[in-house]
Parts: sequence; structure tokens; C-alpha cells
Amino acid sequence: MKMIHPNVKGFEIKRRTFEGKNDPNKNNNNLTSKYMLSYKYWLRIDYENYSAERCYPKKLDCQQAVETAKRLAGSLL
Repeated sequence: MKMIHPNVKGFEIKRRTFEGKNDPNKNNNNLTSKYMLSYKYWLRIDYENYSAERCYPKKLDCQQAVETAKRLAGSLL
């Protein structure tokens, strides 16, 4: 069975809020966690059957990750 990179169905880039500094209940989410302060942007890429989240230091890094995912779509893993 051949494994291929999935197609990108959509994506979302947001600036992280770090709300977990004031509310410990929000430390369980990449977008609101108080940790990794230098990673200021959050990215979610939606694929066919799942979504992947990751944080990046710069918005440009997020955009490059999306372009890489789109470029790899359909190619072998």
C-alpha cells in the first residue's frame, strides 16, 4: 500500500493570545497556552480526515508551512 501526503482542505493562522497566564484552565490549548512565548503564531491545517495544529515564531513561517503542505499533497510519503 502506498502512502501519500493528504490534500489540504483549508487552513487558519492566528496570533496566539497567551490567556493561560491569567487562567490556568486555558493552558491545555496551543492557541491560549502561556508556554513557548517566542512562538507567536498558531496554525491549523485541515486535511481530508484530520486537522494538524502547530505554533511558529513568525507569520511567514506559518505561510511557508501551508505552501509546503500544498506542494507535497499527492506525493509519496
